[in-house]
Amino acid sequence: MTVDEIYANIGETIVQNLEETEWQQAILKIYMDVYPEAVGYQLFYRTATNETMSKDIQYYPDNAAVEELFLLFLKGSSAWNEAEFILEPDGTFSMNFNWNAPEIFVAAKNKDWKKVCTLLQEGKNTRLLGSDGRTFTQYILEEKDVPEEVHELVKKSGEEDGK
Repeated sequence: MTVDEIYANIGETIVQNLEETEWQQAILKIYMDVYPEAVGYQLFYRTATNETMSKDIQYYPDNAAVEELFLLFLKGSSAWNEAEFILEPDGTFSMNFNWNAPEIFVAAKNKDWKKVCTLLQEGKNTRLLGSDGRTFTQYILEEKDVPEEVHELVKKSGEEDGK
């Protein structure tokens, strides 16, 4: 699918979900999680009185297409794990992309090794992707000045993940 076809699929899905609803603007929030093996969605719309309402989703975008969009941006060094598709009633739309870094990456980038060890011991997934497309395991193994204890916990965690 092309990017335009993916956007069309998302837009059509929003319209399907709001068929019997009076709306002035619709916002589909998309959340990517781990590799991107999971996709989450939330749908909101604005009424004529500018009130924001949530809507239960009955029709979902093609997950494979959304994952493809994620991977296209990742290859282009524009990683995101949260996106907003904002649709107007006339069919015009905009997209906002955000990278909300997983806690374990933030701790590692701040060299808070005690926090990293705690998160690893709590079973945090080391396959999470960073904004540069590397998994946490790759990040740790490629970075300099990482304490040996962190290396060992990452290797152990990777073995438990089946790596």
